[in-house]
Formats: sequence, C-alpha cells, structure tokens
Amino acid sequence: MYAVSTKMTMEYQTNLHIMAVDPGTKRWGVAVGDTAIGTARPFLTIERDFDSAILEIVKLYKKERADYLVLGRPVHMDGSSDDMTFYADRAFAALQAAGVKVIAYDERLTSFAAEEIMKRAGIKYTRDKALVDRVAAAVILESAFNDKIFDQYLP
Repeated sequence: MYAVSTKMTMEYQTNLHIMAVDPGTKRWGVAVGDTAIGTARPFLTIERDFDSAILEIVKLYKKERADYLVLGRPVHMDGSSDDMTFYADRAFAALQAAGVKVIAYDERLTSFAAEEIMKRAGIKYTRDKALVDRVAAAVILESAFNDKIFDQYLP
C-alpha cells in the first residue's frame, strides 16, 4: 500500500484547469494550464468567424473540463477601449451565455510579448501568425497565474 502525503492531496484538490483565449477577428489563440503548476502551454488556434469560434471554444471548454476560461480583453496603454475591446466584450457575453465560467483579463502587449518569446527561442513567427496567437494566449494565462487571480476561486 502507498501513502499519499496530505500536502499532495490538498494541492490536487485545489487545482483548477484553466483555458485562455486570445480573441481576434481572423484567429483565436487558445492555451491551457493548471493552477497547481502555474504554467500555460499553447494549445491550438481557431480560424473561424465569430459565431463558429464561440461554438468551438464552448465545445473545447467542455471537452477539456476547464474550470474557468480567461478571455484576453485588449485595451490601449492608457486604458481606453477600441473596436477590439468591444469585440472581446461581445465574446465574453456570448461565452457567459453558453454557460462558460469566463474571466476577462487585460491583455495589453501580449502579442508583442509572444513575438519576443518566439524571437528569443529562434522561432520564425512572421510567417505563422496562428502560432503567435497560441503563444499570446499562453502569455495571457501565465500573466493571470502570476497575478494570482485564481486564488479567490480555490476552495
């Protein structure tokens, strides 16, 4: 018989599986991660129109058994909104209406950060915008982990 430490059991019970989405008019980057580890990994890119993308994200959310979905909400450096902010707000409302536990998260500079990460890794990102979107979603999720936004949702 094997013993399981209390610490290990407690960590397992308080782990949340999280999806993150970097919304776009052409592509939606998706990443996944867990609060126990606090790291994210690029998962896939959805290249569909708005309504089809929302349906695909809801399907993925259920298939992945995610506890929450972090949706990137782009704003300017001064905090002001633009058309993409309202696009993300529309996605937030659609996902919430579909029963997804969604959290909006400030995604300022995530695409830039994703390109920098890829550049340092020697990956040519200029030809693969879908990869940039997946990595941007991972940057959003890792930033959310670093900001400890999920602490309030842990039991």
